Amino acid sequence: MDAENIDVLRTKEYWDTRYSKEPPDHEFDWFKTYDELAPVLSAALNFDHKILVLGCGNSVRKTTKIILKLVQSLSSALYEKGYHDILNIDFSHIVIEKMSAKHARMEQMAWKVSI
Repeated sequence: MDAENIDVLRTKEYWDTRYSKEPPDHEFDWFKTYDELAPVLSAALNFDHKILVLGCGNSVRKTTKIILKLVQSLSSALYEKGYHDILNIDFSHIVIEKMSAKHARMEQMAWKVSI
């Protein structure tokens, strides 16, 4: 995406359209994986902390074919490590519906739509 169109990423409409067109199992991480952030997070977090993931999007646990190693999304990896009080927020109701269904077994992790 060129610099002239980058502002579209700030709109709910862009994300609703994108998420509605993507297959249910589509995954994407914009920033960093859990594995990349784990050293910093484990030093800063306690298991009883409340964790807020803003703009959670559709990041999911996956195995990469290129490096043949498990790469986890931030939320699911934290949950599996024992951090259960996690609130995931996104302004796209479409992605929140998809992700809450996908991670329904993680009962203490919440998914909310926010403006």
